[in-house]
Amino acid sequence: MKKTKEIDWIGMWFTVAKERGVNDLFQFARYNTKNNEMTVESFPHSDYDGAGALTMMLRRDGYIIDKLPEQRPIEKLSWLARAQIILGCIKDHSDSKMKWKNCDINRKYSTPEEGTRFSWILFTKEETEKINAKAKGAGVSQNSFLLESVCGVVLPELLEDGASGDWLFPANMRGIVKKENILSNHTSGVTVTTNSKTTAQEIHSQIKNKLGHRRHIGNWWLLHIGKIIGIRGMKYLSENSNKNCFRLGTFSCLGNWPIGTPPANVDSNLVILPAAPGTPNHPLGVATMTWNGQLIITMKINPYISADRNMADNLVSILKTAILKRVLQG
Repeated sequence: MKKTKEIDWIGMWFTVAKERGVNDLFQFARYNTKNNEMTVESFPHSDYDGAGALTMMLRRDGYIIDKLPEQRPIEKLSWLARAQIILGCIKDHSDSKMKWKNCDINRKYSTPEEGTRFSWILFTKEETEKINAKAKGAGVSQNSFLLESVCGVVLPELLEDGASGDWLFPANMRGIVKKENILSNHTSGVTVTTNSKTTAQEIHSQIKNKLGHRRHIGNWWLLHIGKIIGIRGMKYLSENSNKNCFRLGTFSCLGNWPIGTPPANVDSNLVILPAAPGTPNHPLGVATMTWNGQLIITMKINPYISADRNMADNLVSILKTAILKRVLQG
């Protein structure tokens, strides 16, 4: 009997959005710290998540990677527990309108290539160690520590005074779920509500609470509703979300890389930089990753919320200064 090909239902949401002209491409760039040369490669989110695309990229470079980072499996849940988790997720997904200072739905990238451009920060190993130590000393994760700084620097420039919004915080589902293609989309997520003054402790508490209440698992189930309603139903829900659900953006954390066994001729000057898509519904695309002990933060700002094409460059420069200032404070 012929085996049915596995459907990537997470990827199908990106396929549906692409049919409306929404860009689903994210990037990885090879940056040489010795000569400052950079080459950028784009990947469709309809086919891969970040860890999957990066693994494929590194395998082509000669890395031997047999297993990707996994989460601990969860115990079997009762139907009542499942219902409670799903209800909590539905409450998290209320329609929202953002209070941007300068938004224009008709303002778009002038060329497809412009949509691949991103701004970035590369910290030294010593700076990265100090950042991690500072976060640990505050009792928060690196992600929570960094997102506080991002909110404090970026949101006052783009949001109306006192306004808040939700970040989509992706969560790796490998280990919790099993799929045939380990490079395909294994990403769910939770939302994190912030304004320009939200602290790392508040962010950490939100993330810990939502992961503890299995919101990422509930959202995974909801994202697979296509099994029930089909592609036509997904198109309807996607269009409705496109009109009514807006967030600050995505805050994607890829963790520590590279993994696996490197090739014998690996270039010690090479650093891989990640970049999120950044769509009008998630116009701030922020990604973090640690490569060989060096922390990286990248940023895209969709033109929907800013006509200034240099704003991301300016903000990441201010962001680096702000993070290092926090680290050096007693």
